Amino acid sequence: MKRTISLASFFTVVIFISALAQKKVVPDYEFPAAMGADVRTGYLAEFNKGKILYRINCGKCHNTTVKGKVIIPEFTPEQIADYEIRLANPKHQENLVEDKLLPEELVQITIYFTYKKKNSMPGASKPVGQ
Repeated sequence: MKRTISLASFFTVVIFISALAQKKVVPDYEFPAAMGADVRTGYLAEFNKGKILYRINCGKCHNTTVKGKVIIPEFTPEQIADYEIRLANPKHQENLVEDKLLPEELVQITIYFTYKKKNSMPGASKPVGQ
């Protein structure tokens, strides 16, 4: 038995695939409007590295799940600047020894936290310590 596909079905599949291909990716970062294009490009590279490093080294303990979506905690600018995220918790001292993360990797994670978009879901975590 020979199967054929109708022209209408074919075009439906083509339109569906085309729609998927055109889906816009929403950035998960917010850089200041005054940030120049060259600086933005450099920070975006550091942001993406920090995002990966966070997922590998930090996310398994800090992330929560709300309605099936992974929520990354919010940290205050002071916590990010002072790196209280790690230093205030003795578990960090035993789990993240200096030989696991290089200083530049810690900076990349800090850049990620500084510029990532804030959580907008109900029930998402508030800044740590507030």
